[in-house]
Amino acid sequence: MYSEYNSLEELKAQVIADWEQTGLDVSTRNRYPIRFVLFDNFRDCSQFVDYVQEEMDAIVQSVDKWIDPEYPDIMITYTELAERIQAHIKKMDGVNCVIAPFSELARFYDNDEKKTFDALLKTIKAFEASSKSFETHQRVYVPIVGLEGKMESFKNDSQSTIWRLRAEDKGLTYRLILTNGETFGVNGLEKHYTVVHNIHEWLNIWKDADKQVTPNIICTSNSIYGNAKFAQPDNAFAFVLCRDAYDFLTKGLQLQFGGMTKALGDGGNWQNLASQIDISNGFSFSKYVKNYFSITDIDSHEAFIKLWFDYPGQYERWLLARFYQLQQNGEGFICRILTKTTTLIGNDFIEQMVLDMTEIESEMVVRQYCLREAAKRNVVLREGVESTLNKRLQSIAEKYNAASALKYCTGITEKEKELAISWLGKGLISVDQIKDFYPDMYHYYATPLGVSVNIPEWLPEYMKEYKRAKVSNTYTKEVDIQIKNINGSEVAFDTWYQGFSTTRTILQGREDIEVFYWVDGLGIEWIPLIKEIIREKNSQNIFLNDIKIARAILPSKTDVNKTDLQKLLPEYEQLMKMGDLDNLAHQSTNLWPNTIIKEVKLVRDIVEEIIAKYNGKKIAIISDHGLTYLSQLCEGLGLNGVESDHHGRVAIKKNGGWTKDDNYFRLEDGTTVCALRHSSLCNKVPKGQGIHGGCTPEEVLVPIFIISSNINNTEWSA
Repeated sequence: MYSEYNSLEELKAQVIADWEQTGLDVSTRNRYPIRFVLFDNFRDCSQFVDYVQEEMDAIVQSVDKWIDPEYPDIMITYTELAERIQAHIKKMDGVNCVIAPFSELARFYDNDEKKTFDALLKTIKAFEASSKSFETHQRVYVPIVGLEGKMESFKNDSQSTIWRLRAEDKGLTYRLILTNGETFGVNGLEKHYTVVHNIHEWLNIWKDADKQVTPNIICTSNSIYGNAKFAQPDNAFAFVLCRDAYDFLTKGLQLQFGGMTKALGDGGNWQNLASQIDISNGFSFSKYVKNYFSITDIDSHEAFIKLWFDYPGQYERWLLARFYQLQQNGEGFICRILTKTTTLIGNDFIEQMVLDMTEIESEMVVRQYCLREAAKRNVVLREGVESTLNKRLQSIAEKYNAASALKYCTGITEKEKELAISWLGKGLISVDQIKDFYPDMYHYYATPLGVSVNIPEWLPEYMKEYKRAKVSNTYTKEVDIQIKNINGSEVAFDTWYQGFSTTRTILQGREDIEVFYWVDGLGIEWIPLIKEIIREKNSQNIFLNDIKIARAILPSKTDVNKTDLQKLLPEYEQLMKMGDLDNLAHQSTNLWPNTIIKEVKLVRDIVEEIIAKYNGKKIAIISDHGLTYLSQLCEGLGLNGVESDHHGRVAIKKNGGWTKDDNYFRLEDGTTVCALRHSSLCNKVPKGQGIHGGCTPEEVLVPIFIISSNINNTEWSA
């Protein structure tokens, strides 16, 4: 029998009438004590339970008591539940009782294929009263909340007693946020949500009418999660099934992420994000991101690329990328590159940017800036990417001009640098055009010498022509004229050579210098670059106080000059060697222009290493000799009957003396001569190799750098 009531008062009247009822069917009513009472919301249900406890002396039996405490998240079967209810009714021995909460468990029984919900109700409704219960008119009230749809099939069942209280307000439903066993590490949930972890806790929150259950309930019970699909239709709960952290944050907690949606490549990043969220005092995604990266905003490509390299982790880059895309509405060069990027770890993002050779001026600016930052951090691209870039740059240069291709050069690959040096050597570009993407090469090449006092007038011009010939890998007419002028004879050479003092002569007695650093093969060609590197360190209180140019002892070889430099130190102290340009010069694998790139990098690395060791003392960087890369471009003179040393830059005749010759300079020992010009005295210097031992300015002139923490010690001008 099914009946409806429009108010709680009507339902109360029915409760009394049912218990006191007389008439023809009283026997049937007393024989079957189960009364299913349907409610649209928990408020009405709670008031009803309070009423029957007070007016009908009904005893409430909570279903959670029948859950095994050792297995709080295992659902008891519908048959066991029915048996428990039957046993409880018998135990009550005629006393009225309430089985509650009941529907909060029963709603999760399978009612699709197995029809266990229907089976449960059919079993319960058929329970018969004992003789005593019959006499006392025992009633067993079973409140059912929100399952109007499931109860539809029992409306016309004459053996069932079903009362339904229609609610004026059906908007009192709860949002039940379901997860499969976790809350994904989100903190502060208990401040805003009722949180239950298993079936026992779930049932427990409904048995206490005074317990404050929040409108939003988080349930991590695996059993309820797995059976939630059977609860529909349900007008007491709005189920929110959260399959992952993204669902939990956006659908469950309804946190706002600026429209950011789950993407295929998100992986475990939403889980990571969830674990760092605390909703105790609310949540702002924008504020979280800014706090995470310790910034005020990420509204520019400069800010983005800095953070990209400062935070190389998967989650960090995902967070940065997604937030930046939101900020930029998915527009712009970086956003386009991010959509092409398949993995955030490693260099895929940078490689995608390298190969996106945009023609939009504003995007080219962004590309150049980002890739130059990557170059500063020594990002290494895959060989295939570097090769593809090289081919594209050459194609642009051939189709248009080198200057057009140079717009895409950022210094991130050696191939770019090789092309730039090649174009520079051929005069296709100016040195100013490489300043931004290859600053070290610019500082090496743009200034011929870097010192303008106490030097011969011809020296800056000679070094300019020497560098031009070296960079072009061509023995130029200009350098040939210059060297024949200054080293045309022994007298011509010795005239300017004796105008310089040796390093030991200059520094002897300098007690203010506390440490000497010897760099093997460092010639005066490197003065401009080293000046710039030290200038960059001024903010660290490291200053270049003086630059001097000294001469190496002939022959300009390491063994001869190191011995002399060693005399600057006490006998017990060894000269400290830092870096070796000499060793690089002699490599048989050297190829132009790659060797120049290696040299430039090595010089910076050497100076950086010296500065890293710097501890505030006054130091001197000195050298034993320089190097020339022009001898490998000239044929050897092929002198007979002599012993070749350093590929003919030095020649030794053990029998007989040397006659005067404008091709070499005779030393005082009478057996040794040094090449005056770039042509070596014996065989040709191997291709690609630098050499020393001869008399050219780049071989015999060496720099002295005095460095300290006192800016006021500066005595040089340039």
